[in-house]
Amino acid sequence: MVKQTLSEGEWYEVYDLLEFIASETPEYSESLLKGLNAILERNRAGYRIVAGEVVEITDEAELQSIRTAVAQGPVSPAREHMKKAVQLFADRDNPQYANSIKESISAVEAAARDASGKPSAILTAALDEIAKQKAASVHPALLKGWKAIYGFAGDSGGIRHADYEGSVQATPELAQYFLVTCSAMVNLLTTLQSKP
Repeated sequence: MVKQTLSEGEWYEVYDLLEFIASETPEYSESLLKGLNAILERNRAGYRIVAGEVVEITDEAELQSIRTAVAQGPVSPAREHMKKAVQLFADRDNPQYANSIKESISAVEAAARDASGKPSAILTAALDEIAKQKAASVHPALLKGWKAIYGFAGDSGGIRHADYEGSVQATPELAQYFLVTCSAMVNLLTTLQSKP
């Protein structure tokens, strides 16, 4: 059956099989994913496997940023949001780009809460606290930019209100941008947690 799927099946069934194997063999997942991704890269496939999901991202720097973000501590809320964002983005049957973007932003918010020590703060308040506590570690313009991104996602025309007329529509490109950018910010905020 496996051989038949590989040789006669639809192209996406091969990726479904790879996802299944990755999810059902966690004890081998790191080395298995590394090997599978090497094969995909060698064959110039337009997909890679990240967090057990096949995603249409091939840039190694982007992939590494996402891998690092989903590999945060075992009970990290930011990690869980990033994993969910990857799943929603990678779902070939029903991709949910708007929800992937929301989860990506939620990951940044969770990481900012951890870095600021304010477990119930919204992202803007957590970033303000980070600016006070760690002024030497993070430039104010960067924090201001993230507040603007958070505003974009949450205002009346933003992605969290995508059902309203005039709102921004979630595209695969926009979802990928948020997935990669938010993973990088999660990684930065995570490094700030260990700094005084």
